[in-house]
Order: sequence, then C-alpha cells, then structure tokens
Amino acid sequence: MKLNPDCIRDILFSVEELAGPNNLINSTNIMNTKFIQNKYSEDEVLYHIKQLDWAGYIVTPNKNKTIDNIYFVNDLSPAGHEFIADIRNDTNWNKVKTISKNIGSETLKSLKTIAEGVISSTIKSSLGLP
Repeated sequence: MKLNPDCIRDILFSVEELAGPNNLINSTNIMNTKFIQNKYSEDEVLYHIKQLDWAGYIVTPNKNKTIDNIYFVNDLSPAGHEFIADIRNDTNWNKVKTISKNIGSETLKSLKTIAEGVISSTIKSSLGLP
C-alpha cells in the first residue's frame, strides 16, 4: 500500500484528540473521529497506524497491539508530538506536501525533514533573519 501523508496527519490528530492518562485507544475509536470518518478505508488506517508505530510516532502496548484486526494505541510519542506540531498549520502542511511531491519522496522521514525545514524557514522569516 502506498503511504498517504494526509492519512498519517489525520491519524496523528485523532490520537492526540483521544489520548489521555489512562486511555487505551483502539483503531475503531480512531476510525470514528472527525479527522478519519468516511475519508479512508479501515485497511488504509490500520496500515498507516502500523507505519506510525514502526516509525516511533505513536506509543503502543508492549503486548496485544492487535486483537481481531483492531489495533491499540496508548498515545503519541514525543517524536509524534513534535511532528504534529510542525504540520498542524494547514499552510505549512501544504508546503510540506508540495515539496515532498516535487522531490519525489513521501516517506515519513522525508516528510519530517521537510516539515522541520518549513518551520525553520518560517521562524527565520518571523524573526527577520536571512
């Protein structure tokens, strides 16, 4: 399955919204958020949750990550919080997607690197730095 950057972003928003100190989030909860509902198939969401887990952007239970095709998530990881902060703004996100398409790379690593560059450039511009 091809990586869908918008699905990744929407899952991160969903986990952020659902997370709490004692919450165990499952993929059904994520599927029913305003960010995901009716936009992506269940298979697509499950695939991208696994990708986010493997990349270290979400925290999952040590055991029983999946039961009966339901994936469990505890929270965003610090890296996930950092990434979502960099791509929260729609203008910045659209820049990230445009740059990633132009260079031909939509991996999580390249999206993160591009997002960091966009944020860095925005900070420099806001401070009046060259």
